[in-house]
Amino acid sequence: MAPIRERPERCEGTEGEEQPEILTARDDLAAAHQAAGDPGLAIPLLERTLADRVRVLGEDHPGVMASRINLAGAYQAVGEPGRAITPYAEALIQLMREFGTDHPLTVRVVRTLHALLAERDGGAHPGP
Repeated sequence: MAPIRERPERCEGTEGEEQPEILTARDDLAAAHQAAGDPGLAIPLLERTLADRVRVLGEDHPGVMASRINLAGAYQAVGEPGRAITPYAEALIQLMREFGTDHPLTVRVVRTLHALLAERDGGAHPGP
């Protein structure tokens, strides 16, 4: 994983942290950490990428939505489902606006968010 780990740092040194390619490289590195079974290393990268994408690309950019979903998934993977609720809810707003309520990704996020809320509240949420 050394080449992918070096990619964001190599790019940041030459192009600046606000380049979309750097944001993508950081996101790719986080995905590699998750795939390797270490979502804890992915979380700081995902948090930073989300903040930078919001600042650089704007709230409504598809990359921001993807970053929110990725971050929420990483929170779930490390056993912190409560932290996943906000990024999923924010992504859901974008998904519904961009794709509507019947899009498969919208449906998946609705179901995941429902399950997280039910878990948090002891099963007190009706089905989606």
